Amino acid sequence: MTTLHTLQAAVVNVAEQSDANTATLAERVSAAVAALRAYVPENSGSPRDTAEFKTAGDSVKVALRQVYIKAPRFKGRDRSEPVNMVIVKNVLNMTDAEREALPKDCEERKAWDAMLTYCRNIWRDIADAAFPKPTTEKPKADATKKAPTPDAILANIKAFLAENPEPVLVKNLFDQIALLRPKK
Repeated sequence: MTTLHTLQAAVVNVAEQSDANTATLAERVSAAVAALRAYVPENSGSPRDTAEFKTAGDSVKVALRQVYIKAPRFKGRDRSEPVNMVIVKNVLNMTDAEREALPKDCEERKAWDAMLTYCRNIWRDIADAAFPKPTTEKPKADATKKAPTPDAILANIKAFLAENPEPVLVKNLFDQIALLRPKK
């Protein structure tokens, strides 16, 4: 029988291996997925709705916070801005009420949000691998975007010309069209 502690250890191992880049994602996640599947009963209609799944998620995210503070981290879209780990440790030691009182644009809140995002992303990868979300959407047969008709293109050009009667703008339009034409 898998306990919550065993599941936490498997997920923490995933995060630590991810930091060290010692194994591929599939290898890292497989043990944690197996532990999650063993911990959460699958015989119910939706394992993601069980109390065990929610408890596991909360517990794992708390355990991942400790992994987060062990290594230097970066935030931002391109992951170029370093996270101030001293601030993260200070925020981690705050009470929930103190964290809730933080202003939305302060460094402490940004550091806390970066840590929560890290924890959520690792948990999401493991949870999605263990219990994929059922898709209810049907694939659309007409998913491709249709090209505009020549009449629609001419109507758009006429509208542009009506709105911009200046000769410079019209010349600019024709210069742009000339640039788009393939060169022979």
